[in-house]
Amino acid sequence: SLWIAYQSYSKPGDQILVRRESEGLWSDPTVLAPPGDYFRTAIAQDAAGRIWVVWSAQVDRNFDLYARSFDSKDWSSAVRLTSAPNSDIFHALISEGFGNLYLAYQSARSGNFDIYLRIFNGKNWSEEIQVSSDPANDWQPALAASPDGTVAIGWDTYAKGNYDIVARIWRAGTLGPLVPITHSGAFESRVSAAYDSQNRLWLAWDESDWNWGKDYGYEIPESGRGLLTRRQTRVAVYSGGSLFETSQNISSAIPSDVSQ
Repeated sequence: SLWIAYQSYSKPGDQILVRRESEGLWSDPTVLAPPGDYFRTAIAQDAAGRIWVVWSAQVDRNFDLYARSFDSKDWSSAVRLTSAPNSDIFHALISEGFGNLYLAYQSARSGNFDIYLRIFNGKNWSEEIQVSSDPANDWQPALAASPDGTVAIGWDTYAKGNYDIVARIWRAGTLGPLVPITHSGAFESRVSAAYDSQNRLWLAWDESDWNWGKDYGYEIPESGRGLLTRRQTRVAVYSGGSLFETSQNISSAIPSDVSQ
């Protein structure tokens, strides 16, 4: 079966919906949450075959993560997964080779955004694991799981005064050191990640010019670049402790009518 979770707005607010495709037929939408203020859905299947949907909901001016699971018969009640003050958003959910679920998200509890992780082992969700701790903002985590159960957490960080891509690897119950994927002065963000069958980590990210989003205009020395300037997608593979960028720009593989 194929599952999709999404949010949809109709008065008086957003709803969290899920649909299932089986033998070419889509089910009617199932409502997982009543009308409210929601942000983003994520969906994955655990080792027992249960479908999990996670979303961020604003309650009393605070966004927290909630989840429901489907055991092939019924949907569970909603489970609250975060409770810290300030927003928990931009969540990603993935199942690794053994069916454990990994949930990554950015949290503003420390006065800036940091990346956190929780793991579901089939029975219980772990305590929160802090993945990043830089005083600058860390944004929009992505997850990738390898065939051997290794999980990579990638995100973009403002640690050096511009956005760079970094990652950490979860292996055998331990988080590895911070891996710098990019380190130029360019704007590099919104990473996505996947492992191939050889356990190599492939990464793609959004790149713009140096000083992206900085002050710019007439007579401003060392002018920055506007928000809507050049963009390109970069692709690289991380293997054996080294990063290798593809020799061909990804744009060459995109049809011309959608590459502008």
